Amino acid sequence: KEMEYGEFEAVLDGVVSESDYAGDECQAVFAKLDTRLNILSAVFFLIEFDGDGALKLGWNLPLEQLAETAAYGPQINGATIRLACSSQCPIPWLANELWEPELSAQNNTLKLLAAQAKQNRLGLYVEQASKIPPVVGLATRETGADGGADSDGVPRLNPAGDISLQNATGVDYQRVVEALTDREEMLRANLRQKRKEERDQALIKQRDNMASGIKKLRAQLVSAKNRYQQELDRVQRQHARILEELSQKIDRGAQQLLALEKKNADLVDENRTLTEQAELLRAQHEDNIAKMAEQNGFDHDTLRKHMRRELQAKLIEHTSELESKLELKEVEANYREEKIKRLQRDIAELKSNATETPSADFLHEAERFESHGMHFLVSLPVLGPVRIPASELAAYRLDASAYLASRHGLQREVFDAWWQHSKNPVCGHKHADGRLCGTPVKAGKPQDFEFGYSDRCADHEGEDFGDLRQYGVS
Repeated sequence: KEMEYGEFEAVLDGVVSESDYAGDECQAVFAKLDTRLNILSAVFFLIEFDGDGALKLGWNLPLEQLAETAAYGPQINGATIRLACSSQCPIPWLANELWEPELSAQNNTLKLLAAQAKQNRLGLYVEQASKIPPVVGLATRETGADGGADSDGVPRLNPAGDISLQNATGVDYQRVVEALTDREEMLRANLRQKRKEERDQALIKQRDNMASGIKKLRAQLVSAKNRYQQELDRVQRQHARILEELSQKIDRGAQQLLALEKKNADLVDENRTLTEQAELLRAQHEDNIAKMAEQNGFDHDTLRKHMRRELQAKLIEHTSELESKLELKEVEANYREEKIKRLQRDIAELKSNATETPSADFLHEAERFESHGMHFLVSLPVLGPVRIPASELAAYRLDASAYLASRHGLQREVFDAWWQHSKNPVCGHKHADGRLCGTPVKAGKPQDFEFGYSDRCADHEGEDFGDLRQYGVS
């Protein structure tokens, strides 16, 4: 893979990652090229990526310094280049961070690198032969104003601005060549500086865009959280109001039921009293009839039977009336009880609905934020942060203890006991006088929690197998 140095700096800064090289240590080359794609210097260095394709922490090689200070090595296409590798490193303590290229005749890494550079797959600017300052005319030390050398023999520019080589030989020719070389190097340096400035500006713009995007996502997250909180507050207020109204209705119904039960008990007592009074009246009436029959010679038995029938008819009528009233009161009491049960079911249903997520829009927003790399965490003692996927937020909101117990493969009672113990990790053994031991113990992981051992010090392990009631477990 080939890239310009500006792109490589983005990898160094962590702006982009190389997922293709995740977990690998790669052999890389930092090469400086001229405008004709000839290699001027090369640094053969090692680079390591983590599991996410990001650069491993601690990597920091001064590639520019190594390329500028490296010693000259072999020739490529007739030109000697600067070479930095493990066997030829200008900074000795960095030699282990470099690798050694193959320079054999059959497999020459430098020739392969030069051929790759000439292919120009990155679309670098290439200076054509016509762009080189033209060499026009010939000049000697005695050349006059038409362009050549001045009185001290130094070549000068002709009126067109080109360096003249007309009739220049020896030292003059060498000076002209050096002047042309300096001019070409200056053009190359200007071009490199211009391209570096363009890359820097593009990278700065990219970073600004990413920072703006992150700020926008954070603002959206804050807005969504505020909307969710407002919706949650509104629903909680509404549920509290409904629960208050239902509680008042239940209280009124209970009071009415108590009043009906009291009234029913009074009617039963009244019925018993009337029955006793009727029996007493019947006995007195029979005695009176018997006395009158003896005095007047009436048929006592016939009269007694007749009076008994009349009394029984009156008792039956009175009893039927009382039973009708009792049945009516029982129907009213049953109706009240059914109404109270219905209200209690409504309250339980409202309480159950109150624990559900009030808005599905927040879950949608949470999943969208999660797709942008944001995560939802809950911090637990000993275990530290536990990540909760956006799709499981509703389950966590409904019953956090049950959700976390399921995540760790534990029963709800065991996890609740561990949770309570981890908040105050002390020995829970109670002495005969009721005092708590209270010796600090280490709070382990929930999977290792065992009643009577994990929550006991070394002196009290396994003595009472743990008092489960202190953790809310019966």
